[in-house]
Amino acid sequence: MDARWVVPLLALTATLWPAAGVAQPATPPADALDTALELFSPGSPIRVAFDRGNRLEGRLLAVGPDSLEISVDGVPAGVALDAIDRVWSRGRAVGRGTLIGGLAGFALGAAYGLLIGEIACSETDCTRLEVGAVGGLVVGAAGAGAGALIGLAIPVWKRRFP
Repeated sequence: MDARWVVPLLALTATLWPAAGVAQPATPPADALDTALELFSPGSPIRVAFDRGNRLEGRLLAVGPDSLEISVDGVPAGVALDAIDRVWSRGRAVGRGTLIGGLAGFALGAAYGLLIGEIACSETDCTRLEVGAVGGLVVGAAGAGAGALIGLAIPVWKRRFP
C-alpha cells in the first residue's frame, strides 16, 4: 500500500470504529452494590450519594450486612446500604491524560511534519504526507507518555455503582 494513504486511512478507521460501551440495565442487580464495595478496603477514600442526591465523602471504616460506616472529617457516619444510589472511588486521570496528550502530540507532530516535508524530502524519495505521518506517530507517542505522567498527578472520582 502506498504510504500517503496511511494517515487518511487511520483517521477513517478511528471515526468509523464502533464504540466499546456496554449498555447498563435500568436497575442494577441486587448484588452489584456488594460487588462494588468489595473494591474498597478500610481507610479507602469513598464518596456515596443517597436520599435525593445528598453525598458523603470520607474514608471507609467498615461495611456491615445492611450498612456501611464512613469517617467524614474524623466523625463516623453510618449509611444504610438500601439508601445508597451511587458509589465512587478515588483514582487518577492516567487514561484521560494519555488520550489527550497522545491526540495533541499527534496533531502537532503531523502538522510539523507536513510543514517540513518539502525540505526533508528534497533529496530523498518521500512525500510530505509520509513525513507528517511519522512525525505524528513519534510526537503522539511522546505526548501520550507526558499526558499519562500529568494524569497521574490529577486525582479524580471514578463511579463504581451503578
